[in-house]
Amino acid sequence: GSGVSIRGLSYVRSELNGRDSFSANGGRSLNFEDVPPELVSGVDIYKNPSAEQVEGAVGGLVNLRTAMPFDYKGFKSSLSADRTWSELKKGKTSPSY
Repeated sequence: GSGVSIRGLSYVRSELNGRDSFSANGGRSLNFEDVPPELVSGVDIYKNPSAEQVEGAVGGLVNLRTAMPFDYKGFKSSLSADRTWSELKKGKTSPSY
């Protein structure tokens, strides 16, 4: 979950949709635990980057591809709902959508 090793080396350059990315934990690679699996449509792994790709890692390059708006046919939607209970509001719940 938190990292990748290519050829036994953990110094791997990571990209998100072809763009350089980093994490807040002090490393140059993306923390893969921060990307929800529902967003990932594919993973590209390169041991030897081509001339069009930016180098910068000893082990290789990992590109996480997320789903784009026109990847799916037809109408897609998402709905999220939540309810919060609080003793400060005399035990009443407050919904959020």
